[in-house]
Order: sequence, then structure tokens, then C-alpha cells
Amino acid sequence: MESSCAKCSSSIAASDQFCIYCGTAVDRTEASTAAVDRTEASTTASVASPIVEPVVAEAVPVPSPPASAPTPARVQSSSNPTAANVPSPPKSAPATSVRVVEGMRKISKSTEDRRDSIDGYAHNESSLAQIADLQRLWVPDDFSSDCMDCGKTFGFPQPRRHHCRVCGQLYCRDCVSNKCTIPSSFGYADKPQRCCKSCTISLQMKAIKTPADVFSQREQAQTRATPTPKGASTSAASVRAAPPASIRAAASTVIATNRIKSTANDASSGVNLNDFASKNPTQVARAEQKECQICFRQFALGRRANHCQRCTRSVCNGCSQGQKPIPELGYATPVRHCNNCMTKPPQLASLETEGVAEPLPGFEFLSKMDFKIAVVDLGGDTSETYKVDVYFEPNAAHVKALGETLRPSDIEAAKEYAMTRKRSITDFEWLAAALGDRVTAKALPNFPEKRVPRGAKKGQSLQVFLAGCLVHPLYRSCDALKAFFGLTNEQFRAFKNAGANTELKVAPEYTDVLMWLQLKMEQDQMEQKLATLVQRRKDNESRVSKQQARKKAYEGRKVNQMARRTNAQARYEALVARKESQLARHGREKDRLQTQIESVNIVFDDTKDDEVVRAVEEEVRQKEKVEFVKSKDAFQTDTTEWNKDMALWSRQRADWSDHHNPPVSKQIANEWLIKAFGVFHRFTAEGNTAAIPKELANLHAKVEQLQDEEPSLLEKEGQSLDDEWSELSKERDNWAHDRSNMKREDEMCADEDVRYKHEHEHVRQYLECRQTKINGIEADLAALDMEIKSR
Repeated sequence: MESSCAKCSSSIAASDQFCIYCGTAVDRTEASTAAVDRTEASTTASVASPIVEPVVAEAVPVPSPPASAPTPARVQSSSNPTAANVPSPPKSAPATSVRVVEGMRKISKSTEDRRDSIDGYAHNESSLAQIADLQRLWVPDDFSSDCMDCGKTFGFPQPRRHHCRVCGQLYCRDCVSNKCTIPSSFGYADKPQRCCKSCTISLQMKAIKTPADVFSQREQAQTRATPTPKGASTSAASVRAAPPASIRAAASTVIATNRIKSTANDASSGVNLNDFASKNPTQVARAEQKECQICFRQFALGRRANHCQRCTRSVCNGCSQGQKPIPELGYATPVRHCNNCMTKPPQLASLETEGVAEPLPGFEFLSKMDFKIAVVDLGGDTSETYKVDVYFEPNAAHVKALGETLRPSDIEAAKEYAMTRKRSITDFEWLAAALGDRVTAKALPNFPEKRVPRGAKKGQSLQVFLAGCLVHPLYRSCDALKAFFGLTNEQFRAFKNAGANTELKVAPEYTDVLMWLQLKMEQDQMEQKLATLVQRRKDNESRVSKQQARKKAYEGRKVNQMARRTNAQARYEALVARKESQLARHGREKDRLQTQIESVNIVFDDTKDDEVVRAVEEEVRQKEKVEFVKSKDAFQTDTTEWNKDMALWSRQRADWSDHHNPPVSKQIANEWLIKAFGVFHRFTAEGNTAAIPKELANLHAKVEQLQDEEPSLLEKEGQSLDDEWSELSKERDNWAHDRSNMKREDEMCADEDVRYKHEHEHVRQYLECRQTKINGIEADLAALDMEIKSR
């Protein structure tokens, strides 16, 4: 015989000595007396119900329904025939069928069924009456003027009110932006509906399965906000008869509490199911299991439900007395283990993989590889974004067995075969939520809490979380994990928007996560090779175009060089001709000067022809000297430009050599890893070409085509470069000859200047000597004239 608890009014089994929900001791004498009193009271109430019910219906002031809500058909109870004043729900609220009402009235009230509920409280007759009336699930539009989560005021231009399709309370648009699939008992079929944050978590944790859970949570919130006296009844009639002021006061209390809880939450952030499971292990275990999975004894007050962090089974205190860390799953400190896992824990999966071909000599260490994951914070102030790298690393045990020692260059050669993705912290939270919803949140590896600041420590925690998901047998086959690692940003965004139940359409050969990672890594490698080949083709075309420009510049320099050489030859011939006439004049001027000095008389033997020729030659020499300076400046300019072109050409040739002659170890390692660990060559050798994705086959075909075409293009470019080099060598020789000619011309011009200087000096001295004789003669004549006059 069951009885009720005097403190929480929950049902107590006949074999229980304590209430399993609040811990109150049970007095069997009082319990039996209370049961008899309740039986008599219920009999009296059933006889007097035709008189009492109309009075209560008339005394309850009921708020008016929303203006946009129609008046659906109501399923009336026989104990309440007059329901004219009950408010109608909003128009989008689900209509309740008689089948749903009857099904909800058949809910079992046994202790085990109540224990299966997330809150642990039973549903009495008043709750069943509310469950039967699904139309009362939604509160009226005038129930609250503020959002019951963030506290924003409704009304223009403020946000308009929306109802959560699960709890029926009023929220702004941001607080009901999540859309979830609601159980069919709510009457919304399979189409996702608006849900608040609290109901989103409850649905994903399977805490709300029927409207009964919603009414139970609402009753508990009203009971906490508006405490009732000890003798007061908490039946459905009293709840319906409560004045609107008290209900609104309770709603204000709920709004204030939610506002405090939601200050640190963002509407666009994901749901941390691991945080919920770690903080509420008893509720999660009670919602899924009713007895220990080792000793098979039912959970009770002294036998609470826990879950083993290794095998995730729900166990009691006696069967989970040990603790030890799980570094593979991110638990560095000891966590709870069941007794079986303390002695023989379940093995985690391995991230090792072996190649399908024999490695090349000197690369035996690449025959067995390990998948490695690296998460690095990309920085930035706007968003918390991380770079997720999946790469290969030689297996340390295999290398040790081979008796080899890995060099840093060998490790870097293996790391070249990698796959990189950019993921935000929201993507990590979505992954944790998707894995928890798909399998269970209790087995998730340790996920860093939101209060952990971004940085290297958080990146390391996320890295351990991803590695733990890959080695955990429950999560490694989930499509959400494969999509997180393998899809591009656009594909991953589309996958998330498609819903939690979306599955990847992959061939059966890629159901294993390691095979899936090998496929995606090979695709990335082939895309990188294709991009490299395309870029090399563009660089080749760019170098050819620059080569053509250099060829045109060389032709221009060649024309100018020929013109300069012609002018230099003409100037040289003019220098030789002037030298002969200049030497003849120089001899004559020297002889006249000697004669003028030795003779006592004044000698007048000037020749006008020499003066005219000397003037003409000096005029021509000045003009040629100007041309020589211009030619020399042009030669220096061309030499500078040629040196720049040569330096640019040499740099481009060096770059071309680097492009086509990469480090041998990295190139050989990458090519061999594609053949040994890729899926294309593996399935081709097995004859299973149908398992090769079309995109990967096209990548291999394009890469092979570009690789076949590249040698002919490079050979053509090499021939052009050799021709250019021979032409530049000829030009260099010509310039060396021109430089020697210009040096000779410069020396001849300097000698000519000296000769002209000497010639002018002789003419000056000749004139001075003659003028001296003239002055002496004039002085003698003046003295003679004075002597004659004095006589």
C-alpha cells in the first residue's frame, strides 16, 4: 500500500522507510490515518462536486486570450462542465486530441516510473487534469510584459513576444532562436519548432518527453516562488483559482532569476552538454537507469546513482569506489571509475595505421604512421578561431623496432602530409552538443569550460578533447565528428544548418574514421598539388612574358650599342686626322717661337692658314667632346639597366630551379605517403574503383595531365633561357670592347687637350716675345727723341 510524504506530498512505497525525494522519515501510523482521511475527503468531495464546481468557476478571474488565437475544440472533463471562462491558447498552440488525453491519463504512478522522471516527483490527479488540457500549456499574451529570460520589455519598437513551443512561456525573438524537434505528444509532428534555451537543453538531455514534465516543472517553480501554508492543498483546482496578481508575481520572480542566470550566456552560443552532465550526474543517471548496472539494485536515498567516467554505466556508490585519471580523454585528475574499470578498463581505439606498399630505401620509418592533432589559436579580437591540423607522424615504437633514429627533417617530411581546417569555439561547442545528443553526454572527453580564457592552454584542452573523441569507441564513428574534421568551412556550415540528425552520404568503405581521414587528407594533398601545378604553370607563363620583354629591351640596347660604336669609330678617325695636323702646327709654332727669340729684329712670319685650321679643329673638337660625353653617359645608363636585368633574370632562374627541384626528402616522402596511405592507389590496385570518389579521381586525372604537360613547357623555357644567355654573353663581350674603345678615346682626347694647350702656349710666348721687342724699340726711339729735343 502506497502513502504520501508529509513534506513533499510524493508517493512512498510500502517497503520504503524514508522518502526517496526529500529524505523525510515515514510514520506508518500517521500515514495510514492520513490515507483514511484522504479517502473520506475524496468521497465527500465527489458527492459535493456538483455544487462546489460552479461557484469556483464563477469566482476565478481568468485573463483574456490573445487576439490572434482562434477557439479550438476543448476536451471537457465530467467534473468541470462549465469551462466558458478558461482562456483560449494562441493560434499556433497544438490542438489536443482525445487519444492524447486518454494516453496521458494512463500514466503509471508506481515508484519506479516516478523515479524514471528527471525531477523525481509524481504526477497527482491535478497534474493529470492539466496534462489532459494541452491548450493551457501556453500562457496568455498579457501574462508578462517582459521576456521571461533576458527581461527585455515587449512592445514597439521593442521586440515582440514569442511563445516557446515546449514550456509555453513568453520570450523575445533572440531567446527563442533555437529550433528543435519536439516529441510527438506535443502535437507538432516532426517539424522543428521555436524553443527557449532551457527547453533546448532539456530536450537534448531527454529531460522533457511529455507535457507532463512541463507542468511538473511549472508547478515546482510556482511552489518555490509562492510558498503555501502547511494545510493548503496543491491540487489543480487551487492552482486554477489563484489570482492573476500572484501568478504574475511568480512570473516576475522567475524572470529575475533567469535574468541573473543568462547574463553570461550568448543567444548564438552552443550548448555545453558535458557541463550539464558533469554537474547533474544523478539526474542524468536517474533519467536513463533505475538500477545499478553492476549489482542490479535499485537506486534509493542511500544508494544514489553515479556514472563511470570510463564505461559510462550508471552505478551505485558501492560499485564505484575507485578513482583514477584518464589522460587520453582529458581528465588529468582522478575521476570516478566503477569497480570493473578500476581493474580491467575498456580499451580505447588506436590511431595507428599502416601503409599498403613497401617504402623506398631510406624511408622505412614511414611504413607505420600515427594520426596526430594540433589545435592552435589564430588570435584576433573579434572571434575565437582555432586552426585544427590533422597530420602524420612516424610511429615511435615502429621506428625503435627498426633500430633507427628519427631526425627533425624526417618528422617534418611526414608532417607535410596534413589537413588543415579553421574552426571557431562555437563549432567545438556544437560538436560536443551533437555527440552528446547522438550518443550520450556522459562519455564525452573533458571539454574546457567557458570561463577558461583563450590561449595556448585552452587550445591544448580542445586538442585533447578532439583526440579523445577519435579514440573513444562511442564517438569515433559519428558523422558529426567526421564532418568537423573533413568538411570545408562552407560544407561544415551547411551540415550544421541541416540539423542534428543529418548523416554524411559516404560509401561503406569510409565508415571508419581513420579511413575517412585518409580520404580527406589525400583530397587535400591532391588539391594542394593541383594548386601548386597550376601556380607553376602561371609562373612559367609570367616568366616567358618577362623573357619576351627582356628580349625587346635587348634589341633596343643592341641598336643603341651599334649606333654608339659607329659614332665612336668616326670620332676616333677624326682624332687621328687632327693629331697629324696638330703635330705639324705644333712644330711650326715651336720653330717660329725659337726664331723670334734668337733674332734681334722683329720677325713677322704669322700664317693665317694655321689660325683658321686651328679654330675649325677646336670647334669640331668641342662638338665631338660633347658627343663623347653623351655617348659615355648613355653607355653607363645602359650598363646599369643591363646589370638590373641580369640580376632579375638570375633571380627568376633561381626561383625556377627552386620550384622544379624541391627538397628531395619531402617530395619523395609525400609522393610515397599518397601511394601507401591514400585510397586512390589502394582501391585501384584492388580493382575496387567504384569506391573511389569521383572528385578524388578527377583530381588525380588533372594532376597527372599537368605533370605530363609540364616537362615540355619547361624544356621550351630552358631553350629560350639558353638562347638569351648566349645573346647576353655576346652583348657582354661587345660592351667590354666598347668600354676599351671609349677608354682609348678618352686618353686620345686627353692627349689632344695637352697638345692644344702646348700649341696655344707657343703662340702666346711668340706674341709676348715680339711685343717685348716692339716695346724696347719704342723706348729707345722715345729716349732718342728726348735727347734730340734737349740739344
